[in-house]
Amino acid sequence: MKTIVRTTKAGSSGARPATPSPEEVSSYYDDWTAKYLEVFGTAIQAHRPTREEDLYDYLMRRAGLRDGKRALDAGCGICGPGLYFAAHAGITLEALTLSPVQARMARERIVQGGFADRVNVRIGDFHRLPELYPREEFDVVYFLESLSHSPDPGRALAGVYEVLKPGGIVYIKDFFIKPCATAEERRRVLRVIERVDRLFAVKTAEAGEIIGHLRSAGFLPVWVEPPQFQVDNTRWQEFEREHRFDLFEGDDSFDWSQWLELKFQKP
Repeated sequence: MKTIVRTTKAGSSGARPATPSPEEVSSYYDDWTAKYLEVFGTAIQAHRPTREEDLYDYLMRRAGLRDGKRALDAGCGICGPGLYFAAHAGITLEALTLSPVQARMARERIVQGGFADRVNVRIGDFHRLPELYPREEFDVVYFLESLSHSPDPGRALAGVYEVLKPGGIVYIKDFFIKPCATAEERRRVLRVIERVDRLFAVKTAEAGEIIGHLRSAGFLPVWVEPPQFQVDNTRWQEFEREHRFDLFEGDDSFDWSQWLELKFQKP
C-alpha cells in the first residue's frame, strides 16, 4: 500500500473521493519513495512474507516468470522485484513508473547490477501501453500493488491485452474492497476506503469490477486466489506508527479489504 498526505479530510457519508490523477501519483512517489525504502526495502509492497527474497520467489513463480520470457512491470517502483526476476529467472524486462525519482533510482540500480542489456525503465503511464510499446510484445505483464492507483483500470487492462502476445499472462497482486454481509458493515468499510483512497492516492476497486474489465478486454481466467503465503505485517505497522496514519479515526481497527491475486490469459 502507498501513502500520500492530503489536506482534505475524509467525510462520514461513505461517499467515494475523487480519483487520483497521474500527476498526483507521480508527485507522491517523488516525495515518499525514500521513506518507503527505509522501512520496506526494495519491495514497496505492504502484503508480504517476512523475507523479501521469499516474496520475490513467490511472485516469480505465481506470475510464471522464467528464462526467455519478456515481461512488463507496470508500476515498477525502483525496480526491486524486476531486478530480482532478471537475475533469478533470466527474463528481459521493461519497467514503467510515473515518478522521475523512482526512474532515476531504478536506472542507477540497473547499471550497478549490470543489467543494462536486459532491463529498461522509463517514465510513463500504464494507461497508455499501446502508445509506448509494440503490439504483442510481452509474454507477461504484472501489477504488484500498483493497479489500485488506476482511475481507469478498464483502459489499463485493455492496453495490456494489446501488448501481450497470444497466450500471454496478466498477473495482478493487490487489495480490494472487502465483501460485506450487511449494509452497516458496508458503510463502515466504505468510510475507511474513503480515507485510504485519499491517504494513499488510490482508487480501491471491487474485485468483481477488475475481473469484469479483464473479461471485457478478452482475457480468460486462470485463477483468482488469496495470496498463498504467511503474511507478516511488521513493516507496514512500523511505517504506520512512524507516520501516524489513522485509518479508523480512533475507533477499533477491523478488516476492510481483501487481498487477491488474479491471473488471466490472452487466448
